[in-house]
Amino acid sequence: MLVAHGANDLVTPYFANQLLLDQLPTYGAPDRVKLAVYAGGHMFYNREASRKGLRDDAEAMFHDALKSSQSAE
Repeated sequence: MLVAHGANDLVTPYFANQLLLDQLPTYGAPDRVKLAVYAGGHMFYNREASRKGLRDDAEAMFHDALKSSQSAE
């Protein structure tokens, strides 16, 4: 799971989600949930570098999920 935030988001501050994610039980793979913080505010994807970072992270997440499901078959 990928949780994405803008570093300067005053509407939904990323640190609130960081506190919640830190309370998740420690079962399963340690990288099953990732908090990604990108440059920008609430609409961080308006910045080219942040949009590219989000795309790269989402692509990696899907790639890893497909790789895991194919190896389980």
